[in-house]
Amino acid sequence: MRGLSMETLRPGSRHAARGASTICLSVLSPLVFWGGLAAGCADEDEMLTLPAENPDPEAPQAESVVEAAAAQPNEDMRERAPVQCQEPLDLTLVLDVSTSMGGELGAIADGVDALWAAAQSDYTDVRFRMVAFVDDATTVDNCAPFESPEAMRDAVVHWQRFASGNRQLVTPGLSNHDCPENSLDALALALKSCDLRPEARKLIVHITDDTFVEAPGFLSQGSVQIGIPVEHTYADIATLVTEQDVYVSVFALREPRACGAGGSSEVASGFFTPRGGIAPLPELVGGNATDLRRVRDGEVDLAAAIIADSSAIKCGGLI
Repeated sequence: MRGLSMETLRPGSRHAARGASTICLSVLSPLVFWGGLAAGCADEDEMLTLPAENPDPEAPQAESVVEAAAAQPNEDMRERAPVQCQEPLDLTLVLDVSTSMGGELGAIADGVDALWAAAQSDYTDVRFRMVAFVDDATTVDNCAPFESPEAMRDAVVHWQRFASGNRQLVTPGLSNHDCPENSLDALALALKSCDLRPEARKLIVHITDDTFVEAPGFLSQGSVQIGIPVEHTYADIATLVTEQDVYVSVFALREPRACGAGGSSEVASGFFTPRGGIAPLPELVGGNATDLRRVRDGEVDLAAAIIADSSAIKCGGLI
């Protein structure tokens, strides 16, 4: 995940200017800006001014940002109220709701209240949306933003139950009887149909435990059913993510696994490893990828990890 490095603080870096630099004391990671009020600062009391590039050589100087912060008189930064960003957030859940995903979907449903509250505390205008998929994919309520955490939780539970018994979501008469799921068309729906705002921070949280098929392939194709055609390639999605500056947080498996219909040998492709010469989706715009096995083994709390990823991109920090 990309973030601000100490290079940001060096004169001559691409962020540097001639005046003094400023950081906000109330954000988790220092965001450095030169001139004016630092982004994310509620007022001048929130700002810490660092020395200019050509300070008075006779004056005592703090040797680091940490020392400069420590020099502020009697400020306990741990108790300062969080500052909201002045930009909106569009957070879209793209969820594999197949039968093997019961634990993860339950964790999301249980964590909706915490996720909702955390995003509302970080941003002034948050819109949560959802896309569900198995072999086919659908937007939830035409990608309208959820009006409450209860509505969001109900949607997760509804589509989990709907897909039980290996049902498809919008294709009547066909069953889901192979391992790959349709991640690509689901991501395309989120990127094309969810009306993501150009001015917003855009986060897609993609959760699946299986690989995918690219166009012009078919899913769940067999002797008794024609299958479901896939409409997009990996390159299509990589282009959309890059053009729209969308941060992608992926929860997927690194290692092959057995599924009820056989096995999946390429679960990491496009998520953790390159595919067709193109970098993994989370790397294209500085995103994050988490091994779903760590969630299943209890090492990672899924809702907390999503909260961390949404908080990490606030205030213009990463994209």
